[in-house]
Amino acid sequence: MKAFDIQKSPIQGAFLIEASAGTGKTFSLIRIVLRLLMETDIRIDQILVVTYTKAAASELKSRLQSLLTEIKEQIDGTPPGQPVHFEDATLNELFMTWDPSLVVKKLSNALDGIDDCCIS
Repeated sequence: MKAFDIQKSPIQGAFLIEASAGTGKTFSLIRIVLRLLMETDIRIDQILVVTYTKAAASELKSRLQSLLTEIKEQIDGTPPGQPVHFEDATLNELFMTWDPSLVVKKLSNALDGIDDCCIS
């Protein structure tokens, strides 16, 4: 089995992330969803994320919404002509690979449709 790399692992098809508590599953799942939204034509209402408990599903959705909001606010708060910088190094590296002309639109669409994302 190949090691999962949030930035480089393919994001096509179905995923199964299996790991012990506290190992970063939620972190990884959120970034997979983020990559799907930013790197493909997939909309948030076309994504299905399944976890084991209602509490985990609620936390996952909340953290996804928080991350999308954080990214949008950081972009909006960065002066024109200046590079966008995030505290999260992984997020910085991912952001550099995305089409800047589409990021804000895709973020806005995802935030507008967050309730249509099926996380259960």
